[in-house]
Amino acid sequence: MYSHTLVATDGSILSQKGVEHALKLAKSVGSKATIVI
Repeated sequence: MYSHTLVATDGSILSQKGVEHALKLAKSVGSKATIVI
């Protein structure tokens, strides 16, 4: 489905939830993840 997931974050506590969700999604589909702060 996805070969790479790009996650943007501002480092806030709320954005941490988005990062966690994106990492779970990437793992479930076997893609790489890049986090941009």
